[in-house]
Amino acid sequence: MRMNQSNKIGPAKSVKVYPGDKIDMEVWEYHEGASGFGTTGSPLTTLITSVAGAFGGVSGAGGESGLIYTGVNSAVTAFGTGGNQGDARPAAYLNYILFDKNYNVLDAGWQLAPATTFTKQKLSFPTKDIKEEGYLYTWLSYDDASNNYVYFDDFKVTHTKTNVIQYNEYYPFGLQTSNSWTRDNNSNDFQYNAGSELNTTTGLYEMFYREYDPAIGRMLQVDPYATMYASHSAYNYSVNNPVMMNDPSGGQTQAPPGVSQMGWERQAKINSMDDPAYFSMWSESIGQGYHSGYAPMGGGISNQGFWNNVLSLAASSLASNKSSTIYHSGVGESSGYFYKNHFHSTGEGEDGTPLAGWLEVTEVSLQQTQNGPDVEVYFWDKTSDKDVGHTAIRIDGTVYGFYPTDIDGDGAYTLNDLTGSPGEMHINSLENFNKIYSGSNITAIRLDISRQQAKDLMMNLLKISVNPPNYSLTGNHCTTVAYNALITSGVYIAPGPSPSLGPNSFKAQLSNGWNYLFGPTQSIRNFTVK
Repeated sequence: MRMNQSNKIGPAKSVKVYPGDKIDMEVWEYHEGASGFGTTGSPLTTLITSVAGAFGGVSGAGGESGLIYTGVNSAVTAFGTGGNQGDARPAAYLNYILFDKNYNVLDAGWQLAPATTFTKQKLSFPTKDIKEEGYLYTWLSYDDASNNYVYFDDFKVTHTKTNVIQYNEYYPFGLQTSNSWTRDNNSNDFQYNAGSELNTTTGLYEMFYREYDPAIGRMLQVDPYATMYASHSAYNYSVNNPVMMNDPSGGQTQAPPGVSQMGWERQAKINSMDDPAYFSMWSESIGQGYHSGYAPMGGGISNQGFWNNVLSLAASSLASNKSSTIYHSGVGESSGYFYKNHFHSTGEGEDGTPLAGWLEVTEVSLQQTQNGPDVEVYFWDKTSDKDVGHTAIRIDGTVYGFYPTDIDGDGAYTLNDLTGSPGEMHINSLENFNKIYSGSNITAIRLDISRQQAKDLMMNLLKISVNPPNYSLTGNHCTTVAYNALITSGVYIAPGPSPSLGPNSFKAQLSNGWNYLFGPTQSIRNFTVK
């Protein structure tokens, strides 16, 4: 490319860029004369019009053409130009302007051709690391009022694209922020709300039952499960908790993948109800939303699932300091009451007063709790004279189990060992545990507890390893030690068979419906150690 005052703007290139992209610019220059380049440069307005025109910008035009001209004008005005270099050196440049996606100037620069004559010389910039979506304009220029020629060759702009082709950043209810971007011709419209499809024309998410407008955080049609969410608008999204819940079908709210269904505390206030014949409430069921209903006093409960929600809610409610109770009967073989937030399997209050009537549960809300690490309680049966039926706790990749001492060293746990020998806390990596108990059939009950509770649990188990009590079948044994470590770590376990009875009773306690509803039990699995 040969340039002088008759051809002031040479080849130009524009590149659409995205965060993480890299741009390299270079060109080779050659000139022969050491004088005659003059001392007069181009008027700034002429230069701005020429540069903007190279990229389609027109002064006073509407739309993108006007934005381009305004952007170039702002860049040249703010950053200036290299300008005329005097009679002995050509004002020949490699230039660039970096804009954001709205043509606001982010950066600009130029490289002047060297003064050396009769030599092919390279002009280039350090690699430009792109931080946000926008455009990069680069061009060659000659800013002398002279007929002396400058020659450019091998003008090259190398665009190294990041592997990321789409980035979506959301406000809580799903409206995308201005930082979101999608590389041209690579759009994925299955985005927010567990991958619901975004209609890019309307801006609405289209689900099976309804459409959702993230700009207002509301559905556009009535909820088909409106009676289950009666404490909320029939147009609500995710029971107004979009950080922890979503609604991919437009029907029932659920926790998104990877979020524990048990990562919530139920809150309520409990007040007396004038009519003793019925009680009513809104109860929260994780993954199902809010339920409502009525249950008759005295007889069998007409809706077992609903009544379980009553028990769940009341057991974890934040009641006032006064005695707040719920009397119930006809739920299986059990009856009893809740005192504040604890269930008691008895027919009278803590102060001995017989319970009667019903109480209304109101003002239900959800409170997010922190999801804990991977914690399971292991149970397995005695398989030989060298072992005992056992309870242990796994926290992530470590298994903690309390054992008797093999006093006579015969490799088996005898009655003598089990009734007064020094206890030992065995702490094994999961890999070592699997080697030791290969072939054992284990029931593992996963617990949903907070990270702080898991940390406290580990510390309590380690304390036992430092100062272990004596082992006793009627006192401190594998099951009671595990149970007490959980309780002292703040893990609430619903009442059931006494753990002092052994592994099977504690396993039954954690497996019952009470602990599924308002205790720590999340899931149960059976496996053979390999």
